[in-house]
Amino acid sequence: MVEYSRYEIAGSYGDKKVIVEHARSKVQSGWLAVLFHGVHGCSSFEGNNKYGSLGSMLLNNGVDVCLVETSRARRDRESFCEDRVSWAKASFCGKTYAQDLYDECSALSFIMDRFSFSRLCLWGFSLGGIHSLFITGSESKEILTANGLEEPSFDPAKVNLLVLSGVGDSIRDEAGDSLSLPILDSISESGSIQKAASRVKVPEVVFFYGGDDGTFSELASRNLFKLMPASNKVFHIIRGSDHAFRNICGEPSVRPLEIMVSTLTKDYFMF
Repeated sequence: MVEYSRYEIAGSYGDKKVIVEHARSKVQSGWLAVLFHGVHGCSSFEGNNKYGSLGSMLLNNGVDVCLVETSRARRDRESFCEDRVSWAKASFCGKTYAQDLYDECSALSFIMDRFSFSRLCLWGFSLGGIHSLFITGSESKEILTANGLEEPSFDPAKVNLLVLSGVGDSIRDEAGDSLSLPILDSISESGSIQKAASRVKVPEVVFFYGGDDGTFSELASRNLFKLMPASNKVFHIIRGSDHAFRNICGEPSVRPLEIMVSTLTKDYFMF
């Protein structure tokens, strides 16, 4: 039977809480996967949540999972239905990129200290992937210090596998309006993502790109992929998938999640 636990740790903004949900698989492979959600995202094993669904798939394959949900002013995402802009403004107004990065660093520090694992996977979606690049490229401390924040203690060298889903070095022109939203409106002040990518020390990297990604072009993703000096890296395109990996050819589907988990299970999460 899967064991679940929930923790509230120090966050940077709003309610000052970062939520970490840990689930221990009944079949032990030694792997622990830490999932970072995208900008303004919610992450939980409760309800119909993408990250919870992804986590359950990993658990079924013997991988322990930590879901991380960053600090915010409110957590009632369901009250906003499909109005993502109003949700972003109500819950994250005034939150900076550096504060969001701090939340992920705080979670990773807690996770590394609290839970046992023999191999660690850091898996970031969209902005969560950008956070992951700054962390594993040892650029997070510089960003946090420049914004008056002290980096929590953790060792990026403990990350054995870095998985990036829907990450690029520049967004499409047609998606430019999103840069005026909280967190994203200060990301350009937070150093070079290209520099971070070139300094990533993780030995294995898997990059997933949705063929119908409306936020990043394939070139923007491959730019980062090419810079990463990992000894073993691979770039996968999921045809028909959107940026969030929620749809195939415009229709809601868990297929993108299944493809990613199947790929990782076959080639990396072996025991």
